[in-house]
Amino acid sequence: AHLKELNHSPRFWRLVERLDADYERARAWLDAHGTDLHRYGLAPKVRPAKRT
Repeated sequence: AHLKELNHSPRFWRLVERLDADYERARAWLDAHGTDLHRYGLAPKVRPAKRT
């Protein structure tokens, strides 16, 4: 759905419902656990040590 709607507007959720009639269960899980997903974000870039 995010390929068509880059937001969480009512239009986005109508599209999600068309794609998955049982989306409410997944949405409830996201409401409960979505913020936990931020801990799995991108790792900070590590610069290689300079060679001397």
